[in-house]
Amino acid sequence: MAVRTKNLPQHKCRTECVFPRQNVCAGPVDKYRVRKKFPLPRTIWDGEQKTHCFKERTRSLLREWYLQDPYPNPTKKRELAQATGLTPTQVGNWFKNRRQRDRAAAAKNR
Repeated sequence: MAVRTKNLPQHKCRTECVFPRQNVCAGPVDKYRVRKKFPLPRTIWDGEQKTHCFKERTRSLLREWYLQDPYPNPTKKRELAQATGLTPTQVGNWFKNRRQRDRAAAAKNR
């Protein structure tokens, strides 16, 4: 791929090809203009699809335990890990994330 650059020494030529099909390289100003014209989405989540790492059975069991006690002790975590096939760390992380999501939802609804 040919790169269009001005008559600059090799070490001064630090441009990135923004339009590779047109063999046009852009400097900082051109990159800014492209980002301004085609802004990136605010989040990577488009609100359409949800992906789940755990099976439905596992998630429902975790939800049931969460409603009973959102802060399980290590013994309960190990028990739940055996019942679901997860590790105690995964169970702890699930509870931590769920508590955080609930706090965020509660703050949003105020």
